[in-house]
Amino acid sequence: MISILQFLIPLFGLLTAALVLGMLWHINYIRKHESKSEERHVLSEEQSVYRHNDLQASHEMIATAVEKVGKKIDSEVIPRLSPGFSRKDSVMYKATEQGIQEALELNGLSCESVGNNEELFLVGVQGGVEDAPENFKVYYYLQVDLESQDLLVECYAYEFKSFCEKASKLLLSLNDKFKISGFAIEEVGGRFFLKNQYLLFLNDGFFDAKRLDYSMVCLYNLMKEAVQMLEADGVALEFVEPSEYMSSKISSYAA
Repeated sequence: MISILQFLIPLFGLLTAALVLGMLWHINYIRKHESKSEERHVLSEEQSVYRHNDLQASHEMIATAVEKVGKKIDSEVIPRLSPGFSRKDSVMYKATEQGIQEALELNGLSCESVGNNEELFLVGVQGGVEDAPENFKVYYYLQVDLESQDLLVECYAYEFKSFCEKASKLLLSLNDKFKISGFAIEEVGGRFFLKNQYLLFLNDGFFDAKRLDYSMVCLYNLMKEAVQMLEADGVALEFVEPSEYMSSKISSYAA
């Protein structure tokens, strides 16, 4: 019995000491953890303050820069641009023979009626200006349709000497490239003419002379580029005078 007690008493003493040491270590660990948590919390608050200050400083810098740009736009840019953006008054004409003639004269062109109903007009050949002449020329036909409220502008001048599938594919690619214009082939008495066209919408039977001039200039430039592209690809084209084109038209009607 005495020997057993001699064995157990030291064992219990060791266990008690180990328990006490474990508790002391645990208490110390908790204190260190709380201390580190507090330090992290303080650091996080400091970082938040820094971030807030940095963000506020960035906002102030941006606001200052925007204010400077705004002042520069108001004081320098807008005064220079304002004259260029001032609205120009539209010059409206009634979609009649007289109205079309007056609008074309305003744009430096001339025309004559070639239709029985005074709704089809041939516009004089256009090919550059006096101080910058060029060989490329076109002419136009203008047709009024009051029922659909539009003014059709067609641009002509060139005949295919030999029309082929290659030309058709090229024209399809051109129509995809030039969104304002629709290229097409008109057959007149067995002859094939290249044309492009644009619809100018009417406003209660009136049209804007400046818009008409713009559409005609666009058609001219597009026709020129199309002819150059076709000829560069080996398609033979030849300029046809308006009188010859009209003779072909009349002959086809008689046939």
